[in-house]
Amino acid sequence: MLIKRSHLKKFLPSLSWSDEELADKLSSIGHEAEVVRDDTLEVKIFPNRGDTLSLYGLSRDLSAHFTELGELAEPEIAPLPKPADFIKLNITDKAKAFITADELLKIDNYQHTESPPEIKAYLATLGLQPKDLLIDITNALTYELGLPLHVFDYGKISSGLEVDLSRSGEEVMLLDGKNYKLPKDLLIQRHNNEVVDLMGVMGGKNSAVSEKTTNVVFQATTFGGAIIRRNSREAKVHTEASYRNQRGVDPKLASVSLSRVAYLLTKYVPRVKISGYQPYKAVAVRTIIEVLPEQISRVLGVSVSQKNLENLNRLGFSYDKPELTVPSWRQDVTIVADVAEEVAKMIGLNELGDKPLTNQAPAKSGEYENVLDIKRLLAKYGLSETMSYSFTSEGSLKLQNPRNKAQTAMRPTLKYGLLQTLARNPYLSKSMLYECGHVFKPEEENYLGIITSGYKDSAVQELNQKLSSVLGTELRFEEVSQTDRDECDVKQSRVYFAELPIPTVNGTTDEVLPIEKLPKYRPISKFPPAVRDVTLVMDSSIQPSTIVKKLGGEGKVFVVEHIDTYTSDEKLGSDKAALTFRLIFQSLERTLTDEEANKIQEEIFHNLETTVKFEIR
Repeated sequence: MLIKRSHLKKFLPSLSWSDEELADKLSSIGHEAEVVRDDTLEVKIFPNRGDTLSLYGLSRDLSAHFTELGELAEPEIAPLPKPADFIKLNITDKAKAFITADELLKIDNYQHTESPPEIKAYLATLGLQPKDLLIDITNALTYELGLPLHVFDYGKISSGLEVDLSRSGEEVMLLDGKNYKLPKDLLIQRHNNEVVDLMGVMGGKNSAVSEKTTNVVFQATTFGGAIIRRNSREAKVHTEASYRNQRGVDPKLASVSLSRVAYLLTKYVPRVKISGYQPYKAVAVRTIIEVLPEQISRVLGVSVSQKNLENLNRLGFSYDKPELTVPSWRQDVTIVADVAEEVAKMIGLNELGDKPLTNQAPAKSGEYENVLDIKRLLAKYGLSETMSYSFTSEGSLKLQNPRNKAQTAMRPTLKYGLLQTLARNPYLSKSMLYECGHVFKPEEENYLGIITSGYKDSAVQELNQKLSSVLGTELRFEEVSQTDRDECDVKQSRVYFAELPIPTVNGTTDEVLPIEKLPKYRPISKFPPAVRDVTLVMDSSIQPSTIVKKLGGEGKVFVVEHIDTYTSDEKLGSDKAALTFRLIFQSLERTLTDEEANKIQEEIFHNLETTVKFEIR
């Protein structure tokens, strides 16, 4: 925003700083500024500080932070007539949610008048050409006070105004001479069922003043910022008015701006008559934040006293420990951190000093930490975590708008998500998987589900006993029916599943599995693997894990799994065992042929023969 230092003196008579000093002072309180030419500065106003998008707003901020500037001078205004309705104004229930103030001022006996030098000087700063005093006043007061005003020709709206949300397809020609077809639910004004204003953005040409206008209505309206952002975006119209309105304007400025209009018009056009004042004010909602000095100290890292909080009164706040009442124009201050920022600027950002961050541990969530403990326990017993979608085809809690026919309800169990994980990994015949997640019965609950595949009953029961002990609750593994396995296309055999509400555990266990050397990372190949199941007969004293390490250690096999052990004194002998291994060969560059896979298998068995005696069955 461009401003002139000389214009600020209207509200800060004691301002004696040079252009450069003023730029430094503005920057020190969060408004980055630089001198662009003599008496002119460009000030960067952040989106949350719409209250300073005017001479008055900037002057108020400067006066509060720098006592040498003295008291803020208020704008010269004229008294308004006693409130009374002079026009039918209907604000529909749908529109009321977006209006914080809507005030009208009627002016009679006006004739086309050229603007005085004071107004022209304002317009020159804004890069605008003078047109007519009515139009020029609206632009000048936007720069001076920050509230964009709208002016109607009273004769063109005398039947009344309706503030409403647009219907899809409604059209309006705006003051830029372009015709706009409006989408649904933009905030507009109608007269006799015809759109005359895209509120907060630009007025319609069908209600604009002209050189023949004698009776006018000034309108000062403030809004919830989001609706004007939508008006501007959806209609694809961006103006100075929309820029300010979507950043939030103080509702209390409505009456001040109209009083200022009354003052300027009676000053420059004495024959005019201020004939009516019609205010609509929504119920004001005060923002009150409970804040203590020690809270601000923790945020800033410096000692903060109650006096520092009371100093915020200079900015328009009111502090009565522990309640801080926020002024109507500071719509950006809603939480303690916002208050801390204001305290820091009052102290002086350069006065805070350097201090290293404290090594403060973050707050812990009991439920979250408990789930982490469970995951650590399960990992130490060799289980791998999976995650699946909460949507399923069957369940008591149905979705109103399902994504597809296979995801019409919220899952009542973790079973089918874990089964689908097995189905997507058919080459892992032996696995132990778990998932911690929410199920809906239909009440939402946090559950633990565990699934195993390829393990004998005795191994599953042993796992059941260990996990029941460390989790402090009884697990019940049940074999998954063939019907459920077929439904999810699970190829693995001996599939067991257990499910229970998330238990509470007391930290992690000291019992840990021996940590072996971590395998070297290998990227996942996009080419399909070649799979071989091979049975080796060897001395029964040899552990299957020894063979897995030797075969896998060659670096030529992607995965080696021990999937079965067979012993028979009659067929193999008392000191022999038949060990079945699954070998998965995979290349990162191409799909392996049977001949290539067979060659790799021959090489690794040839190397194995140097250390282990075996026979291939």
